[in-house]
Amino acid sequence: MHMFGLMASIGMLLSLAIILKIAKYRPVSAIFIMQVYAALISIGFLFGWIFHVIVYQQISDVQDIAFGNSFLGSILGVTVSALLLVRTLHNESFLTALDVIAPAVAAFHSIAKTGCFFAGCCYGTECNLPWSVAIAGTSVALHPVQLYESAAIAAIGLFLFWLFRQKPPIGMIGAAYLSLYGLDRFLAEFVRADSVAYCGGLSISQYFAWPLFGTGLVLVNLASKSQTNLAPS
Repeated sequence: MHMFGLMASIGMLLSLAIILKIAKYRPVSAIFIMQVYAALISIGFLFGWIFHVIVYQQISDVQDIAFGNSFLGSILGVTVSALLLVRTLHNESFLTALDVIAPAVAAFHSIAKTGCFFAGCCYGTECNLPWSVAIAGTSVALHPVQLYESAAIAAIGLFLFWLFRQKPPIGMIGAAYLSLYGLDRFLAEFVRADSVAYCGGLSISQYFAWPLFGTGLVLVNLASKSQTNLAPS
């Protein structure tokens, strides 16, 4: 777990650097963006832990229950909170902050996922492909699904950076991230072996990931009707 902590820390520092780098292109205060980011991180950790406890409650390892966290649960909690907050805060400023934060979160998550690979969590199903990896101390070959997800999320982050430079309507970048992550997680679950609950052939995580994808698409559509752009200078 030491490598996970290291990679997560590196990812967090990179995400902060990204926010500071691209915040100069935003029409709102960098301080406000950082405040939103800090609030969402706190909300995300809380909901990620709650989701982990509920979904993985069958696991007998008490330490895993105590210190585990689910990024999917974090995104779910942040999404619900953001939808509620956008109704009480200044709509344009809050959505702009989310657009700046989204690429940074993708960078953090991509690097943190490599930490999952080294820690051995979020492991894949058995396979005999040339790039399969073995669990430490065993000869069981698995899909390196953590690296699949890391690469996919990195691609999402690069797309978000590209989208940022296209002067999209405010809210488009955050919505695109939500939709693309939901799709990524839904597909990744087919080769993940750590899910403990299934229903109708799908994991519990997939039942949450699919609505994220759909919600993101709806929000992208709503954002596309906006006349206000987050234009880089």
